[in-house]
Amino acid sequence: MFSFQQKKKSREHSMLSWINAIFLVVIIRSIIFSPYRIPTGSMIPTLLVGDHIIVTKFNYGICRFSFLFSQWIDYFSGRVAVLDRPKRGDIVVFTCPKNFSMDYVKRLIGLPGDKVQMKDGMLYINNEICSMKKVSEKYRAYDGDSFVEGDVYMREFPVAELDKHGKVHEIKKIFHKVLKIKPFGLARYDNTKEFIVPEKHYFFQGDNQDGSGDSRSEDLGYVYTDYVLGPARIIFFSLGDHFTLLKPWTWWSLRLERIGNLIR
Repeated sequence: MFSFQQKKKSREHSMLSWINAIFLVVIIRSIIFSPYRIPTGSMIPTLLVGDHIIVTKFNYGICRFSFLFSQWIDYFSGRVAVLDRPKRGDIVVFTCPKNFSMDYVKRLIGLPGDKVQMKDGMLYINNEICSMKKVSEKYRAYDGDSFVEGDVYMREFPVAELDKHGKVHEIKKIFHKVLKIKPFGLARYDNTKEFIVPEKHYFFQGDNQDGSGDSRSEDLGYVYTDYVLGPARIIFFSLGDHFTLLKPWTWWSLRLERIGNLIR
């Protein structure tokens, strides 16, 4: 009898341990950080298909979409425990406003109040051109469906943040890589209207300028602040498009040189 009770208590203790462990994992994934796999080529050359990234969720505060099953459960509105606001230039993961089951990763290029426009393939922010300089030609990468090829440019970009009064302040200039597949002025979104980003919304664009569905398209448009999950921080694992775990001869596609790279 005593032995049976011991076994019963042992099973109960083991079950509670598993429940606690699962609860801890859910909390960490919802509030602290979460892994994501890059499935498409919209951020080439900064992020490649098969990159596995870490997104820190605590930076911008917790929102409804921080939690599991948020596509079906409306936990709450707004954000809580906000430590920082998204900055212009951040690479951000957010929930698609028109499909809650999908998360996107793009570069934030427009803060509330910013004017954003494409003219002949050049990005203008608040009527100032973001100059680009070619750094390599015939760059080839897999975009999830096929291989794409284009030229890589280094874009000068003005990083900015919102103050507590909602005013935009530029901090510094950075340079980031952009892939241009088609000649300037000929891609679908190389020429757009002037977008004026509404209050509490953001404007996103992929670094694969001609191969990204982003805020330039009506399919996405502006993204409300509650849909933003967090900044992408680091590549913790990276697999080429030919990798298959059960086929050792494909293991060469493990991209060791990308593992541990910070995302900028």
